[in-house]
Amino acid sequence: MNIDKEYRQHKLMNNNFSRYTLECGATVLTEHLPHARTVSVGVWLGYGSRLEEKKYHGAAHFIEHMLFKGTPGKTPRDLALAFESVGGSFNASASKENTNLYARMLSDHLPLAINLLCDMASKSTFPSEEFDREKLVVLEEILAHLDEPEEVAYDIFIDTIYGNNGIGHPILGTEETVRNLTRDGLYELYRKYYRPSHLVVAVAGNIESYNVPALVADALKADDRPSCNVLGSTHESPDFSFRTRLVARDTHQVYFYLGMPGVPYKSSDRYVYAILDMILSGGMSSRLFQEVREKRGLVYDIASENTSYSDTGFFNIYAATSRSNIEEVLEVTTDELCKVRDGDIAEHELRRVKQQLRAYMLMSLESVNSRMMKLARCELYYGRNLSDEEILDMITGVTLDDIVRIARSILNRDNMVFSALGPFDKKDGAKLESVIAGILEKLL
Repeated sequence: MNIDKEYRQHKLMNNNFSRYTLECGATVLTEHLPHARTVSVGVWLGYGSRLEEKKYHGAAHFIEHMLFKGTPGKTPRDLALAFESVGGSFNASASKENTNLYARMLSDHLPLAINLLCDMASKSTFPSEEFDREKLVVLEEILAHLDEPEEVAYDIFIDTIYGNNGIGHPILGTEETVRNLTRDGLYELYRKYYRPSHLVVAVAGNIESYNVPALVADALKADDRPSCNVLGSTHESPDFSFRTRLVARDTHQVYFYLGMPGVPYKSSDRYVYAILDMILSGGMSSRLFQEVREKRGLVYDIASENTSYSDTGFFNIYAATSRSNIEEVLEVTTDELCKVRDGDIAEHELRRVKQQLRAYMLMSLESVNSRMMKLARCELYYGRNLSDEEILDMITGVTLDDIVRIARSILNRDNMVFSALGPFDKKDGAKLESVIAGILEKLL
């Protein structure tokens, strides 16, 4: 077995990281955590809903479901029993840019986890009867999604920025597109994308007793499909020209998003955005939580969020509130944005928020599952591993000037998008749009 191994020594928790490229083209990432008694295994693929043609909207998510529906010699129940009979857990998720299968179990059962996940990723059989039944399940999932106003509001927001394509369309697809998917069409997509050369296998935990690359190579050896650069890419240019979009729905609250430009995952400013996010809504001491919820009782839920993709990104503020409160919520929120843009941030606040973010990161990375996911995401987005120390240095290095620079760049009404879902009628909606535009003029 010809394995190209890259070994890097890192400080903090990354002192046992290794990267391998297998003959079949798969990438294997490992991190040995001697203190752990468990392992987390993830099989990742840079294929998500963003790459779907319009007629295949929802395919990446549907394929993720079908990975659980049988491999050669194993039924769906057999797969579940294989994991759970040793106390393990397994699951999968599909997103805009990637799909992953993952499992966690005691270290003694690492070979089992690798064999099962690699089989599911590369040898799933897509039985026709399972496909027909799972299509009904996915359609029910879509209906459940449509019953959640905050999720529908998010779909409206993303569509407003990116349009109904690429990043802009829902990961689940629509009832129409999912109903039109066939077993053979879905299986063809699976065989096209889920080949060993496209897989990233990440393993974190107590792995000292195992040759992980050899285990992965053995699990994938029966798949002889050649390497093929078919993952491809798309590029959607977000539209952040100022506009408002109100969608009427009989709800008790208004669910609104205020969006503005963000940065790609690899941007050197991503951690500046992360600090800005923490200042605005990082916990109960944050500005929006204190001003909007604690002092005025206007919302149960308000938050900012920074979202990055491989080549684009956005920053947004989300809140849900009664129709009678929306103007005041937006007024208070806008006032806080103006303060940040004007540099009204004390050094002690910045130090506190940095420490908060550092602590959140380090506490999350005590989980073997989080460490596995970090390995995979670094590979998919950076093409290399980022040590904990490197990430902490980027957080520590953010200055007040950086925050103000980004705030002045994005907190401007001319590049903001406002969308909302709520109990509007035509007359009320037109009036509210005018009020919103007036409130946001403070940010001109």
